[in-house]
This record gives sequence, C-alpha cells and structure tokens, in this order.
Amino acid sequence: MFSFALALIAFSDKFANRMTDLNEKEDSHQGMAFKDLQSIAFSVVGLVLLLLSLPKVAQIGWNIYAVKSAGDERNVAEIVRNTWSFALATGIQFIIGFVLFIGAELFSTLWHKAILRLKHERNIT
Repeated sequence: MFSFALALIAFSDKFANRMTDLNEKEDSHQGMAFKDLQSIAFSVVGLVLLLLSLPKVAQIGWNIYAVKSAGDERNVAEIVRNTWSFALATGIQFIIGFVLFIGAELFSTLWHKAILRLKHERNIT
C-alpha cells in the first residue's frame, strides 16, 4: 500500500493536469470525464479492500496451520469455528475488493446511468 501511495504522489502532476480540464460532456477528450473519475474511485476502493484483506488471509492460513499442528484437541473445535467465521468475513471482503477493482468500469457506467435517470425523473438540472 505504501508503494501505491508513492506511485500516486509521483504521478500526481499528471493526474492533476488531467483533472483540471474536467468537462461534463461524455465524449470529452481534453480532460477526464466524471465517469472516468468514478471508475478510478471504484478501482481505488477495490484495491484498498484487497490490500487490507491480504494480511488477514495470511493470518488465517497461519491459524489453521497452528491449530492442526498443535495437537491439543480440547479447544480445537472453538478455535476452528472462530477461524472459519473470520475466514468467511475476510473472503467476502476480498471478493468485494476484487469485483470493485476488476469491474470498476461497469460499476461506473451503472452509477452514471442511475444518476442520469434520477436527474431525469426528478427534473434536476
């Protein structure tokens, strides 16, 4: 995550130059359209969720290995149950992050269409 932050800082001037030429038209070629910014936002959120879940995945693997190698059968059932519930939550976080990161363009398009439809229904300019 630290290297991602450094990359954002290193390329911030290019992002800033493209974002200052924002145009609300969909087919704008000079600057970044709002739809593109939404796509970047979905990708960043997905990447953050993915990166936050990776250490948890490693911890789950270590927990399962430690429980199986310990050989103590007294508390194994409860520890395994807690580990699997944590694994389920982490798996859901990982899947949501992956879907947001990979499907950012689709979610951006859906979001943009929903906003346009809402504006049209409510006659908002």
